[in-house]
Amino acid sequence: MWAAGRVRVAEEHRVTAHCTELIEVLLNKFVKAGELRNSLKPKVLLVLADGNYHTIGLRIIEIFLVVKEIPSYVVIPGLPVSEVEKLVMELKPEILGISVSLVPQMESVRALAKKFDKLPKFLRPRIVIGGQAVRRGLTVNPALGIEVMKDFFSLLDSETKIKHRP
Repeated sequence: MWAAGRVRVAEEHRVTAHCTELIEVLLNKFVKAGELRNSLKPKVLLVLADGNYHTIGLRIIEIFLVVKEIPSYVVIPGLPVSEVEKLVMELKPEILGISVSLVPQMESVRALAKKFDKLPKFLRPRIVIGGQAVRRGLTVNPALGIEVMKDFFSLLDSETKIKHRP
């Protein structure tokens, strides 16, 4: 609605704050949420692309991962490329999920993909992007090693140890 000029940024922030409170309430309803969120051995590391301040999508994916009992580590707000690289090296996630709201934010994602391309395959996380830019049609050259998240279940596949729990 903000992009269409129907609400001001202040209204968007107010709604985001309410949604964030609701997400926290939902996450606190799950007994295992504490051990699954911000795990020191996450299967999924979720970050915002450098310059992205839209957090709701990432938090909704966090709920999905908790419900599926998949350990994750979520960083909000966004981080510079060097900090994301350090986190990946420290936490060794199988998947690095990055929320991209604007096309120019893809530069930081491409920079990460180039850095990780030099790692041995067993240390290299799958890089999966989602967010408003993707919903608006952003595509990525598959040669970059970056996947586009079509839906939540695209995070789960046979190439990783992350299995879908019915």
